Amino acid sequence: MTVGERICARRKELGISVDTLAEKIGKNRATIYRYEGNEIENMSIVILEPLAKALKTTPAYLMGWVEDKSSNIENLMAEPSILKKYNELNTIGKCKTDAYVDGLLENPNYRKDAERHNEEDGRRYTNITFDDNEEHIAALGGIKEDDDTVYTS
Repeated sequence: MTVGERICARRKELGISVDTLAEKIGKNRATIYRYEGNEIENMSIVILEPLAKALKTTPAYLMGWVEDKSSNIENLMAEPSILKKYNELNTIGKCKTDAYVDGLLENPNYRKDAERHNEEDGRRYTNITFDDNEEHIAALGGIKEDDDTVYTS
């Protein structure tokens, strides 16, 4: 798929008109048609970034470098407090935070795929394989059922 085809497909997927997209990025509709028709070959990042943002994707997806079209903008917008806190950290704090998160992601107990949902009661079950203290579990909104299971709502 070409860059123009990706722009067009993503726009249509989101149900955005050419006029709306043009307005969002401060261009006219003819320019959007030129992008989609691959008439403009070398798009700079100055063009790609607002275009990707308007299409809720990444410049890398539009360029064809990655297949994942999600930009995680929705996830980022859902977690503004954690981003705000992270951005208040200095370089050392950010490095420590990144290392800590990487460590958590290495443990399958902390990954989303470790959760299972009970259809009957709607609760989410997460198996914990270490001895966690009650304060941490309560802070996460969980109820410790036994040594291996925490229930969260």
